[in-house]
Amino acid sequence: MGANPRLRRRTVPPHRDDRPHVRRPRVHQTVRGGRDLAAFVAGGAFKLPTADEADDREVRTQETVERLFEIPVFVLLGMMLPWQGWLALGWRGVAFAGVVLLFRRLPVVLPAAGLLSPLRRRADTLLVGWFGPIGIAAVFYATLVVHETGSRLAWQISSLVIVVSILAYGVTATPFTRLYGARTDGKSASD
Repeated sequence: MGANPRLRRRTVPPHRDDRPHVRRPRVHQTVRGGRDLAAFVAGGAFKLPTADEADDREVRTQETVERLFEIPVFVLLGMMLPWQGWLALGWRGVAFAGVVLLFRRLPVVLPAAGLLSPLRRRADTLLVGWFGPIGIAAVFYATLVVHETGSRLAWQISSLVIVVSILAYGVTATPFTRLYGARTDGKSASD
């Protein structure tokens, strides 16, 4: 009689370390945060043991690389802007983008200012609460949502918020930092 196929022992392909009984979870699977979170954690861990001079070189290099990638992304964003969709949204779309900018950071930073030691003055808190442009990561996630859902409305609203953010922070960066400098000139954070 032949062997019963149901009773045959299944062979498990060996793992990389030839121990099939050991399965090592990947970091991004363990925290269930995806590849972006794993990359963030790895970058933070990589940053820990560096010296000040190496930090300066790394910062300059990182800024250069960021600029090289930011410009093409924003050119592509400009090419993909849904002008007709924005017109269809009307004033409500612009109002929504304004509300997002006002209530995205300020309501979180203002109550938390007492917990964050560098934010001792009201000017510090307001500056940190205002600035926080919505940029390249938002473009990535907005296109991901559109790809997964097929919703054109999601792209219209997301792209409008992104562009209003870029314009609002770009226009207010110099005046607000000058105002901040004038109000805090000669004052230390411990004052």
